[in-house]
Amino acid sequence: YFVPVIIIIGLIGNTTSFVVFTSTHLRKLSSSVYLAALAVADNGFLLSVFIMWTVNIDFDLHSKPGWCQLFVFLTYFFSFLSVWYVVAFTVERFIAVCFPFKRNTVCTVTKARIIVSCMASVAFLFYNFALWTTTVTEPLEGHPECRPRAGSIKVVQVINNIDTVITLIIPMIIIIIIGRCPSTGSDASRASNVSNQITNMLLVVSSTFVVLNLPSHAFRVHHFITGLFNKALSPSQTYADCQVFFQYVYYLNFSINIFLYSLCGKNFRHAL
Repeated sequence: YFVPVIIIIGLIGNTTSFVVFTSTHLRKLSSSVYLAALAVADNGFLLSVFIMWTVNIDFDLHSKPGWCQLFVFLTYFFSFLSVWYVVAFTVERFIAVCFPFKRNTVCTVTKARIIVSCMASVAFLFYNFALWTTTVTEPLEGHPECRPRAGSIKVVQVINNIDTVITLIIPMIIIIIIGRCPSTGSDASRASNVSNQITNMLLVVSSTFVVLNLPSHAFRVHHFITGLFNKALSPSQTYADCQVFFQYVYYLNFSINIFLYSLCGKNFRHAL
C-alpha cells in the first residue's frame, strides 16, 4: 500500500505546486519555470511507477507490447528530468546570488523555458533506447514480463551505468559544490528577501534530493562493482529487501516537494 499512497499524495501535491508556480505572482520568477517543470516531471515518473504497480491488482498494462516499452522509456525520461531540473534550479540560484549584476540578463523566464525544453530534448534522444531494447517475454508458466531483449542486455547494463553517473554522481557533485558556496549557503545581503527565500528553498530541495537518492543509487553502484568481480554473485534476501526499501525511499523524492516548498517558502505559502 505504500507505493500507491506515495503516488496519490505526490500527484496531488505536484499538480498543486504546478498551478501555484504558473498561475500566481510567482510565475514572473525564472525559478518558478524550473519548479513547475519539476512538478510535471515528478508526476510523469509517479504515473509510470503506478502503471508498473498495477500488476498487484491484476491490471498489468505494463506487460503488454507497446505499453511496456513506453513506460520503461518514460521512467528513464522523467527521472532524468527530475534530477536535472533540480540542478538547473541550483545553478540558476548560484548565478542570481553570487553574480547579482547578471541576474536580470541570465536568470530570465524566457531563458529558463529554453533550458527546460533543451533538457527534455536531450533526455528524449538519450533514453529512446528503451523503445527498442525492451520487449515482453511470454514464459511457459507465469505472467508475461517486461524486460530487456536477449541481445540487448549488455547494452542496457552499460546505459544503466551511464545513467547512474549522469543522474546521481554528476548532479550530486554540482549540488554539493554549489551548496558549499558561502553566498549560496547563507543569506546574502545583496539579495532581496524573495531571493533569500528561494535560495533557502533550493538548499532544502537539493539536500533532500541527495538524502533520498543516495541509498538507492548506492545499491546500484555496489551491485555493478561486485558483479565485475563475481559474475555468479547472487544477492541475499536481506540485501534484496533493503534494495526494495530504499527504492521506496527514492520514490518519496518525487512526492514531497510541496511540503518542502510550504515549509521554507513564505511566498509559496501565500501564493498557495
